[in-house]
Amino acid sequence: MNISGVLITTDPMKTATVAESVKAMTGVEIHSDLGDGRLVAVIERKTTGDEVKVVKEINAIDGVAAVMMAYHYFEDETGGTGETMDSDAHGACSGSIPARNET
Repeated sequence: MNISGVLITTDPMKTATVAESVKAMTGVEIHSDLGDGRLVAVIERKTTGDEVKVVKEINAIDGVAAVMMAYHYFEDETGGTGETMDSDAHGACSGSIPARNET
């Protein structure tokens, strides 16, 4: 099981539409709309690869500027657990998916 907290930065004029698209995705939940074009979401998937696919799908939604991973928790097949990413004290993310290049 993989669980990641992500910050989705959107065009503020498209935040509601982005939120609806994200809410329609299986295993993804919007936890907060910060009111400034940013959404806090949690992604839950069986594998890290599946999780990465979802992040790429979110990043491809019209109006999304960036998807930044703030936290990642996983359980391996033997039942062990680990934490791979977490925000630093200033709220900056340790890892992120770069913003799309708009042409």
